[in-house]
Amino acid sequence: MEAEARMIDDWLVHLADLARQAGSASASDVRLVHWSLAEESSFERAYESARSRHPDRDWPGLAWYDLLGRVFRAQPIVVKGAFSFGLKSIARAMRAHGLIQTHWGEGLADGAGAMAGAWSAAAECRARRIPLTESPVMHEIARYNEVDCRVMAEILDFLRRER
Repeated sequence: MEAEARMIDDWLVHLADLARQAGSASASDVRLVHWSLAEESSFERAYESARSRHPDRDWPGLAWYDLLGRVFRAQPIVVKGAFSFGLKSIARAMRAHGLIQTHWGEGLADGAGAMAGAWSAAAECRARRIPLTESPVMHEIARYNEVDCRVMAEILDFLRRER
């Protein structure tokens, strides 16, 4: 359990650094943007569960922001060529229209594939007694997730510019 606490501590320090670079006072002053309620409930449940296991830690409450639900479905916004409200569908259509630049390229097909890959990589690393950070699959998952984040940032930038 101490390893879990250290990982969350490290993540919160990283988040606080990013918040300061963006001009915010702390991690609790920023919104964590995600795509769909499933991500929020999963992340929030895991975070709150960890907070309850580590009452000695002074971890802040975090503000989650569902870009899909609070913007695309609430408005509603549609993008020509996007045939679903999945992040990849919306992003690929926006890129096809020159509205954003980032794309996933080759690699993982979707979030479910990334999750399955992470489970598999964890089992393999455990069996080989190596750190998860040495797994090429985990490096690919990190790149895939980074692209998700970059795409959402570009979508937000576009919407803010063009409103």
